[in-house]
Amino acid sequence: MELAIAVATRLPPGSTRRIPWSARLAAHMFARRYDRQVENRVPAMPGSALAVHTARLTGMREREELARALRAVLDSGREPRGGALPSRGALQCARLAAAEDIAGQVTLRLHAPQPVRARGIARLRLLLGDSAGPLYYSERGSVAAELRGVLAAL
Repeated sequence: MELAIAVATRLPPGSTRRIPWSARLAAHMFARRYDRQVENRVPAMPGSALAVHTARLTGMREREELARALRAVLDSGREPRGGALPSRGALQCARLAAAEDIAGQVTLRLHAPQPVRARGIARLRLLLGDSAGPLYYSERGSVAAELRGVLAAL
């Protein structure tokens, strides 16, 4: 990941130590804010917290974690007890079932060796983390449409 951060922040390889610790800390602490900025195509200045966050988004570790999280949400939607996750409302099981194919395509894309765009990863993170979004409320949009948007942005 250090090489990815160096590349994304336009620093020579091996020079990640020049990235301010405050940028690394901010990228971690304010990840949701930076996800929104990536989604809105805010340009990342070299060495900024947004650049560090963007580099992390496209790394294989983050991709694999998100693929597992998406699978866990789909599996939770199939549970007979209504698919409630611990700190959120009930999942929209029928909507998740309808989006299963596109979710599978997203998962395959995340596991593929080809590079992905940070915007698609940010969109998926925002979808999975939005407890007031379409995964939990039927009047908040379409899960399938959101996942198609994620796939297109990847």
